[in-house]
Amino acid sequence: MADKKTILLVEDDPDDRASISLMIEAGGYRVVAAGSESEGIDAFLRERPNLVLCDIMMERIDAGFRLLKRIREQDSSVPIYLLSNVARIAASRIDLSSIQCNGYIQKPVDPDNLLAIIREAIGGSRP
Repeated sequence: MADKKTILLVEDDPDDRASISLMIEAGGYRVVAAGSESEGIDAFLRERPNLVLCDIMMERIDAGFRLLKRIREQDSSVPIYLLSNVARIAASRIDLSSIQCNGYIQKPVDPDNLLAIIREAIGGSRP
């Protein structure tokens, strides 16, 4: 389905990756999933998604921040949201604009909240 907008999901936990992918697909979007920082940058460069969702802590505690920085070196405009179990704590301690992040999404992910954030950032699943 070439007309669907693409979301890159970078999440190292296979269960979270599967459940969040289902939520995104149910909203009418195409999902490209990656399980690590290196897979994430490769997928980003290959797919050029409309939006990126990235876990903060993966194979390294700072993998999500590192990936965000690497993506920003390639594209300063794509919306990027970080996923975390500690999103509320992190959001209160980190200036999102200083790391060029559009926001945080708390895990476990609420499907309605997730889709509302995606729709607000990039619109519906069809151009």
